[in-house]
Amino acid sequence: NKGLKTTALPLEIRHTGYDEGEKLAAKVRRNLAAMEKLEAAGKASETVLFLLARTYSTQGKYEKAARIFHDLLGKQGVGDGQGDFALALHIYLGQALAFQGQLEEAAAIFHAARQWSPRHPQLLFEAGKVEFLLGRQAAAERCFRATLELPVPVWTIPTDWESIRAGARELLDRL
Repeated sequence: NKGLKTTALPLEIRHTGYDEGEKLAAKVRRNLAAMEKLEAAGKASETVLFLLARTYSTQGKYEKAARIFHDLLGKQGVGDGQGDFALALHIYLGQALAFQGQLEEAAAIFHAARQWSPRHPQLLFEAGKVEFLLGRQAAAERCFRATLELPVPVWTIPTDWESIRAGARELLDRL
């Protein structure tokens, strides 16, 4: 290193004017506009409609979300099955109804799905929350206890499962 001279170069950092949150929000707005355009033209697939409804839910637009989830459940071959997609539609429709204060309607949606998926942890937990809000403690307790008694499913994300179980325990303690 003898005789080697180093010079520090000035580093200029320029801010683009957008932080990551703003970039993400802009992306969500663009995607939302594209999905709404497809829906308005009657060209949206079930997947696009599902994603549109989920976006509406995350934005607190529960009435719009519920309408789409309900419409998807009514489509031939979608809501009449007992698969994962139909189950997700029931869960998200029930949540959207509950957030609008339509608790009896949400309870009916969860009850219908529990007829063919009686041991799904999120479905049990969501049903229990609605029963709790309706003041039906015995029904809520059954749902929460059933949630806690289930083995950890291999398909679930561990943090989701832990969150569901913690929520069930917390609401059981409030009964």
